[in-house]
Amino acid sequence: MDLASQEHPTTGTDLPGQHVSDEADDPEMMSPSVRLALRLSTLPSDFFDQVFASLATLPYDIWDDDAMANANPDVIMRDMNARRARMSPNDKVETSVLFVSEFEQTRDVSLLNQAAAMLRDAIDGFNGIGDNKGKYDALRRLTGCLMMRFECSGDSCDLNAAVEVVRETTQMNLDNADMAETFYTLGQLLSQRFSRLKDLDDLVEAVKNCMRGLSLLSEEDEHRPLFERTITEYVMTPLQSTQIMFSTRVRDALLDDSYLLSKRARAKVLNQVASALNERYERLGAIQDLEEKLILFRSSVELDPTDAMTMTAYGVSLLMRFE
Repeated sequence: MDLASQEHPTTGTDLPGQHVSDEADDPEMMSPSVRLALRLSTLPSDFFDQVFASLATLPYDIWDDDAMANANPDVIMRDMNARRARMSPNDKVETSVLFVSEFEQTRDVSLLNQAAAMLRDAIDGFNGIGDNKGKYDALRRLTGCLMMRFECSGDSCDLNAAVEVVRETTQMNLDNADMAETFYTLGQLLSQRFSRLKDLDDLVEAVKNCMRGLSLLSEEDEHRPLFERTITEYVMTPLQSTQIMFSTRVRDALLDDSYLLSKRARAKVLNQVASALNERYERLGAIQDLEEKLILFRSSVELDPTDAMTMTAYGVSLLMRFE
């Protein structure tokens, strides 16, 4: 496993030369190698010789960057649009990979714009032919592309767009492993957005999505500890500030019994969060932390009364409150 419903104002600043352009199809932004790849991707491999033979007849020199800079953009655009219209969704995904690969070499964000445009076209194509597997792959790649662009520009619009793409992915009919990964990814993005914008809705939704993902994993799945640790991290991250108290909305998200988790699994998550709150209480002595950990320990014990260690921790916490 490889591990925005609303627009937020841009809080980042574009790096020099990395402004995100809306003209994702501008051929002047393509390198010759990518233009050639786009041309070749429209034809079966047994026609490559014919394609190479025809290169000399093009109205521009695809190999010469200087010549390309002076080429007629209308001619290039007409040619590229005609070829792009003949590309299959899989062709477009493969071409997006070339754009991303070239971005990794040049750090030219306009290449990510091209990749994102290709992937969105591919997703539309997969929708049209009912290819669920192809759409899932394209959505995952688009999420990665948007997050790379976000890391370059700091533009919250890219993070919001990535959140929406993963939300769309959660609506697909996937197997449990892929769906669990998708919920985990959505939780990660929402947690990242919470860290940036401090909107509690994002944190609550991050917890819920990670819980949903955990509910899809088998008891033997090696990724369960990762999900459990991540849920605790989500809950505790805002509490790193000594001025912030544990949110009852976050607690309610943890106690929600609608997740398809066994009682034992739910108890384990609650116990981990309660233990983290206990450590914070011992450091800071905040009464609210004591009260919240009591609620979680008690709920954990009710779900799994056979857990002696949690029962002991609950008893000790009661003594702390009594004192």
